[in-house]
Amino acid sequence: MVEAENRDFSDKPFSGVPIFLKDLGQEQAGEPSTADSRLFTSYHAKETDNYVKNLEELGFIILGRSSTPEFGFKNISDAQIHGSVNLPDDVTRNADGSS
Repeated sequence: MVEAENRDFSDKPFSGVPIFLKDLGQEQAGEPSTADSRLFTSYHAKETDNYVKNLEELGFIILGRSSTPEFGFKNISDAQIHGSVNLPDDVTRNADGSS
């Protein structure tokens, strides 16, 4: 957030809009990128994807990553690394594949 406070968003179409990225290949330099697979728990991106750069240039503030099923293969978020995405008002239910 400190980085966001220091950026000028006055002329950007999505100035200051906070978003999360799915942990499925949208890489940011130095950040973990695992696709929620234990195979990649120690992997950190070497460079930032053009997709992410474009989001930042439009003024979006990237807060972090959202959970995903391993490699995005299932329509339920039973994440291997971070666990299931349960609903706060009923923890027996989950957010399916859209966390």
